[in-house]
Amino acid sequence: MAYNLSPSQKSFLEWIVKEINEGNQERDFFVIFSSNSYGDSVLQTLDYPDEIKEIDFNFLCDQGFLYCSDSRNAQVTQQAFDVINSNFKNEANSEKICNLTEGQKVLARWIIEKIRGEGLDETFYAEFGANVLKNKLQSLFSSRGEIKLTRVYYKHDFDALENNGLMFKINTVIPSMNNELLQYAIKERLYSAVDSGFKDLSLSAKKYLKRDLEGIEHFDQEIQDRCIPPLLADGSNPKNWDNAIRAAGVILEERLRDIGGFTNTNETGKPLVMKIFRQKDGTLANKFADDKERESYMHLYAGVVGVFRNPSAHRFIDPTPEEGGAYIAFVDLLLKKLEALR
Repeated sequence: MAYNLSPSQKSFLEWIVKEINEGNQERDFFVIFSSNSYGDSVLQTLDYPDEIKEIDFNFLCDQGFLYCSDSRNAQVTQQAFDVINSNFKNEANSEKICNLTEGQKVLARWIIEKIRGEGLDETFYAEFGANVLKNKLQSLFSSRGEIKLTRVYYKHDFDALENNGLMFKINTVIPSMNNELLQYAIKERLYSAVDSGFKDLSLSAKKYLKRDLEGIEHFDQEIQDRCIPPLLADGSNPKNWDNAIRAAGVILEERLRDIGGFTNTNETGKPLVMKIFRQKDGTLANKFADDKERESYMHLYAGVVGVFRNPSAHRFIDPTPEEGGAYIAFVDLLLKKLEALR
């Protein structure tokens, strides 16, 4: 199941699950709403340090995190505990790539600026024109009031933010005077995208790492610690990929020495591979029941060292992101094959 939750909805779920786990809160509780100073209907029956709006509360019910038997009683469901324990890893769009125009990036920055400046809620309304003004943004507002528009935006700009997993549409409000009024909620990913200058790994580099089925968190830990950080700055920069593949080559060679039983750092390259896999006295030769398989391993790792590791160790390669991503994914596979021989 995919979870589309705003930061405020996540915070409430995290808090109430924590309180229940610590014995400070029952899973069943009464529900009473009343208006705050902004005129929002907010929950009054819990000691939540922040405010949870009725619209957010109802959304959590709709998503199955809360069960409301009637208008006055609610229960925290097992799904809420599961999603907190998984750290929201099933959240929708977490793997999507950000593809925004400069104008749409300006819109994203503007929304975050207004939220942080306490002029806009994380849940807000956008009104788009009709007829000759069709799809042109006419107003943006929340319970804190209306935001002054400083440039022209269109509905397709908001669609782009939604399609890239940065915010989501809650519902369509009954139109007034033929205008279209939509209600949106931002996602936590919008904060990270804006703060990183839209160069977060998940936005610019993940598509090149070819791990659609598993995700970057399943890469070898050394790959995560040493190869991924250079890509956080700019996943489209070949120089950053050059640093990443050079680090991957060093990791592979060190792993060969480690699993092969060599402590001398002067043991490198093809000679190291031969000492590990050769038939007579290779340190890992006894790991193979089939001699042809042992020989294949020897040629595989010797070839990788010769074709990839050595060139990147002696000169700049500056690969394309596609080449760099394929190489890092391949080295990760080689590391896993080595670990199986440990």
